[in-house]
Amino acid sequence: MAIPAIAELRHRFPQDELILLTGISASAEVRDRAKQYSGVQTPPWMQWVRPRWIDRVVVFSDWRSLRDWWSLRAEISKASVEKTFLLPYYNEAPFSLIKKWLWLRSLGVTSSIIGIRSASGAREKPSSVNAQMWQPWKVALGSEEPNGSLPLIEIATCDQVWSRDLLLARFGPGEFRVVAVFPAATHEHKRWPVERFSAVCDGLVIDQAVRIVFIGSAADQSWAEATREKMVNSSLCANLCGETSLGQLAAILQQSALFLGNDGGPAHLAAAVGTPGVTIMSGVHAAGVWDPSGVDQRSVRVDGLACIGCGSENVCPAGHRKCILDISVDEVLANCRAILYKGSHNSTSRSLI
Repeated sequence: MAIPAIAELRHRFPQDELILLTGISASAEVRDRAKQYSGVQTPPWMQWVRPRWIDRVVVFSDWRSLRDWWSLRAEISKASVEKTFLLPYYNEAPFSLIKKWLWLRSLGVTSSIIGIRSASGAREKPSSVNAQMWQPWKVALGSEEPNGSLPLIEIATCDQVWSRDLLLARFGPGEFRVVAVFPAATHEHKRWPVERFSAVCDGLVIDQAVRIVFIGSAADQSWAEATREKMVNSSLCANLCGETSLGQLAAILQQSALFLGNDGGPAHLAAAVGTPGVTIMSGVHAAGVWDPSGVDQRSVRVDGLACIGCGSENVCPAGHRKCILDISVDEVLANCRAILYKGSHNSTSRSLI
């Protein structure tokens, strides 16, 4: 979400050294696995940011750790920091921003810290940018206009070759479009039923010109397999959950004609590589907060419910989950077909194997 803001900062300060100070994750499981990257070693999830936009990455695993604080202070003291941008997330509480401001000062940052106030002189949010992305972008832009379209991430050649070889190995040569499907979700309240994903996938492969690849982590494999087992044409599918690195997943998505899935990381990754997408959005968050941004990104959601924007990701407070269950197979399938058979879109030619 911060990458567009970082790209704008590079555009504004093309000759300056940009240092990214970033934490690892709010998830204890991810944080524990990623502690090895604390310090100045660039973690793998930053591979698309350097060297295109950032000169140096400084990573900390726990801002409350005295050990981390001391090493960060020593690292920051090596640089002559002239400007500091604090990129807040959507609706971040003022108290949280004040804590970060005090923490940065304690690290020896003496420059002005831009972004403490959520207000900005930038123009109103464009309709193509979600709220989560716009918040840090406002800070980076100040009173300027955006530099242009959202930046696309760059994928390593080795990952592109790997993904092409994998698709050929799974499906053989021929002319067909690949649809990447993400039927899982971290939170239950955001998960569309697998039997409906199966019905949409069957509707897409009925003309034999489409192949389905299920994507996600190893933890998502059971959801993908359950979807595949309920399909009539399961032979035209491949379950890649847990088989790809982050770069390889991005390459698979880039070579796909369409992304279809629940609200989650793969939807935003697909948008970042320029792949059109149909994302099934629950009513946990209001429209425009988390919707993927980019070309041909369609969010399918239910409107008109009084409980939209409840913020309860794991459990439906109303007990009916209408915001996700009232989304029909026909509506999702129609949106997928509208993108797949849109003759002018360049995804048609790039996804032929």
